[in-house]
Parts: sequence; structure tokens; C-alpha cells
Amino acid sequence: MSKKRIQKLIQKVEEARELMRKRHPFPMDTFFEKIGRAYRLLSLVEESNADKILKIEARKNFIINCVTAIEVFFKDTVVGLGKLGVFKRDNIDAIVERKFTFSEALQLKDKKINLWEVLSILLSFQSLSEINKTMEALLGINDFLKEIEQYEVKIEEPEEDEKIEFILKERYPEWRKYLQEIFVLRHRFVHQISFTDRLGKDKVYKLLENTIAFIIACEEYLLSLIPLNG
Repeated sequence: MSKKRIQKLIQKVEEARELMRKRHPFPMDTFFEKIGRAYRLLSLVEESNADKILKIEARKNFIINCVTAIEVFFKDTVVGLGKLGVFKRDNIDAIVERKFTFSEALQLKDKKINLWEVLSILLSFQSLSEINKTMEALLGINDFLKEIEQYEVKIEEPEEDEKIEFILKERYPEWRKYLQEIFVLRHRFVHQISFTDRLGKDKVYKLLENTIAFIIACEEYLLSLIPLNG
């Protein structure tokens, strides 16, 4: 990594820091805020007298926002859980060695750049397979997606008198299909232009339902790994 690339990376970290200050402290809160705003906008269009073409474009925009929310969730999670000691040191060292040399790491440290901030920028979460590969490496496990799909989610909300309990693969047996699809759709909508695409309202809601369940399962599983002194 050249001096120029180091400076570019430092600039990206500084930009990421500024953006994080504009988000919620907890990744899950940011995820739901982003999804909520995008959903309200979509609902306005769906409930309006807009023609079908505009409603389809609004649905496409919603899909793009959903995937952005997923990516930011994982990037912010890397920073937060890294500081809490969740990730395995040996696996982190192996990842770091592939990304930059020891001397380059020292240069970043001299600039008070946190390792987790750097990794959140360098690591990719732009597909389900990349999420799995990255989280496997950080956690030192064989299959992250398998871990989260069989994790028993139990959330109690005393203030709202609500209890959320589910196992992803049982409640949402086709979750992988829908998550893979939402990433593929996002890529198509961002990088290609087509005026003949059809995206039904029911499909959008099914994609959203499975995306939210996936993120909740990920959040609960990862929180369970935080050391007691973390």
C-alpha cells in the first residue's frame, strides 16, 4: 500500500467517522430508522394516485435503500463489536496481513486510526455470500449463515408488552432465497436501466419481511458473543 493509498484510506476513515456521528449509536437502530423512512416514502407513493410505472420505480428505490441499510448495519457492527473483543485475534491478524503490511498498520496507528474502522471500509457486505465469508473470518467459525439461521431469537420488550421469539430457518424457511434476491435486484437497479421491469407490491413486502428477520437474527446472535466484561 503506497503512501498515496494510505492517505486515501485515512480520508475514507475520516469520512466514515463523520457519517457515523450522524447515525444512531447502535447499528440496529440505524437499520430500522433507514428502513422506516424508506418505507414511509414508499407508502406515500403506493397510497397516492401515481401511475403504476412510478409505483414500480418507488419499489425499486425501496429495495436499494434496504440493501444500503443491511450494508451499513454490518459495517457499524464490525466497528462496535471489534472494540468489545468479539472477533478472534488470530483471524483478524490474518485478514490484516492480506490488506496491508505491518509498517502500513503502524502508519495508520500513528494517525489514531482504529483497526475496526479500517476493516469496516475494506471488508465487503454487498452480497449474502460476502457477508458469510467476512463474518466467518472475523468470528473464526465455519458457517455464519448456518449459525444465525438456527439461533433461537428471544426478545422481550417490557415497555411495549411484546415478545419476539423465532428461529430463522423455521419461521422463514426461504429466507436465503429472498436475501439473495434482494441483493441481486439492488445490483440490477443501481447498475442497469430497464423500463420493462416488474416488481409487485407483495414481493417487496416479502423481501422486507425476510430482511428484517435476518438482521434481527444476526443482531441477537452477535450480541450473545459479547464477553461478559465487554
